[in-house]
Amino acid sequence: MDFFNDLGDAGADAPRFLRRPLAILGILIGAAVGAYLGYGASGILGALGGFFTGAFVGWGLSMLLAGVVFFVVIFALVLVVSLGWTWLTGGG
Repeated sequence: MDFFNDLGDAGADAPRFLRRPLAILGILIGAAVGAYLGYGASGILGALGGFFTGAFVGWGLSMLLAGVVFFVVIFALVLVVSLGWTWLTGGG
């Protein structure tokens, strides 16, 4: 479970240029899907409820995605530096 706790922290600590676009995209997609499903289930009231629920869920998922992307970028940088150093020093 520590990994998932770290993902939440990484999502909160991810750079703003990474969080903001993902949050906007997540909110828009979540709200659209929620409104569509809610309208299909129970009309206008369901669409409103689905809109707000979907926006909230989309925002949360975007923060989780920001954490994953942040972890992957850090891991890739460490890997590139490590392999690059090995290559520069002649292997081994």
